[in-house]
Amino acid sequence: MVYYGRPRVKDPRNNAEDFGKGGFTPGWFWGTIVLLVEFVGGISVVVGFYTWVAAALIGIEMLTGTVWKIAKAHTPFTDWSTPPRPRRGAPVLPERPEIARVAHPHVPHRRSSTSGHRV
Repeated sequence: MVYYGRPRVKDPRNNAEDFGKGGFTPGWFWGTIVLLVEFVGGISVVVGFYTWVAAALIGIEMLTGTVWKIAKAHTPFTDWSTPPRPRRGAPVLPERPEIARVAHPHVPHRRSSTSGHRV
C-alpha cells in the first residue's frame, strides 16, 4: 500500500483533483483520507504498529473502491487502472491470446477438429 500511497504524498493537490473528477466530493477530503490510509496504513502494517486498525481501514478502502467501480463507474472490475509491470527477467507475453499460447509453453494447445492445425 505504501507503493500506491507514495505518489499521492508527493502530489496531494493532483490527488485531490483526481478524486473530485472521479465523483468523490470534496476531493481534498477523500484524497487526503485515501492518502493517509494507503501510505501511513501501509507503513503501519509493515512496522506492526496498530496493524489491525490499518488492515481494517485498507480493507474498507478496497471494498469502497470495488463497489464504486462496479456501481458508479459502470466498468468491469477487470479493467485495471494501472497495467501490471512484468518482473525483471520474466517473459513479456503479447496481448493476443493465440500468440500467447505459442509463446508460453505451459498453456495447453488444442487441435482443431476440422483442419488439424493448432488453434
